[in-house]
Amino acid sequence: MKSQLSQFKGERLKQARILRMLTGTELAALVSDKKVIKQQQISYWESNKRTPDFEDIKRLSEVLRVPYYYFLKGDLQKKVETANFFRRNAAVPTRNKNSMQELIYLYDEFLRVISRHIRVPDFKDFDLIISSDEFRLIDVNEIEELSKSVRRKYNLGIGPISNMTLLMERMGIRVIFSNDDISGIDALTKVVDGQFYVIINTKGKSSVRIRFSLAHELGHVFLHSRYSESVLKSTERNKRIESEAQAFASSFLMPEEGILMDMVATNLDFLKSLKAHWLVSIQAIAMRGKQIGLLTQSGMTYVFQQISRNGWRKSEPLDDTIPIEYPTFIKTVLKYFDSEGISIGEDLYQEGLSFTLLNSLFSSIQEPENKKNTKLRLI
Repeated sequence: MKSQLSQFKGERLKQARILRMLTGTELAALVSDKKVIKQQQISYWESNKRTPDFEDIKRLSEVLRVPYYYFLKGDLQKKVETANFFRRNAAVPTRNKNSMQELIYLYDEFLRVISRHIRVPDFKDFDLIISSDEFRLIDVNEIEELSKSVRRKYNLGIGPISNMTLLMERMGIRVIFSNDDISGIDALTKVVDGQFYVIINTKGKSSVRIRFSLAHELGHVFLHSRYSESVLKSTERNKRIESEAQAFASSFLMPEEGILMDMVATNLDFLKSLKAHWLVSIQAIAMRGKQIGLLTQSGMTYVFQQISRNGWRKSEPLDDTIPIEYPTFIKTVLKYFDSEGISIGEDLYQEGLSFTLLNSLFSSIQEPENKKNTKLRLI
């Protein structure tokens, strides 16, 4: 065990602490049990200046909810920092944002294990991305045309998109649903090693809200992904960038030609039927109707007054019946591994990971049911 302890990786401890949204002081207080651990000790461990004993590692494992070998195995890949697009409420703590980034890095580690056995699809539609790396105002007409181009590329026509999650997975975008509660953040888009990762916080979210969040993040991919992190430091620029992504989501999910043909009335009962067909919220449909001239300002105001009177601002009809479109790529891969007798349990162990850990963090990862008589088969 002493030889194993010498393999302790302080950067792993830091990753787990950030993932669980803890400061060094908070972690020290939680770990202190039979002996007092101070914040400075946590700092020493994270910087590899000192090594915790096995009892300390077990306690860290319990508090941070990771297997003990998480701290002893695997090497974190050095990441090139890129712009992060958070869809969030105002004044979200930095620790929440950092935690969501660590979720993406962990998922990337998992995909690296999978890629030893199969080819993981990559994003290839770089030709559709707006090329400017300097901030500029993107007008509504340009956004509308871009959304049409993406629809044409994937033969989507002018009707509703049946499965937004599956579409983005087909594009080679790594879509992650997190069932961890990171309050204040709906979504994050990030580039890791040239590939796009979109993580959606699904806690308490309806299917239509998740679909709109996905389309919003897709807007960031095509509109803003060449921006540097420095561009996002301006609050005013951030507001504009978010409004552009919203416009893309609305246009992409409800193309003008299609919604014009369907939106022949604007009363709530009819808008409810449009929600069932287009799989977007009644409020989003009303706002799109205003944008393309089907509703006047006073007409939209009246619709929203009706929505408020019915108590639909946060929870609408059909929210409980329209099914959530979960990511399927990982589930399909694991099912294939299981049928082919390919076990990745040892691979995960060598990287300090486990199905239990991954399944606790992500909605789309489940340990294969058939774990007997499986053998590792390399490609």
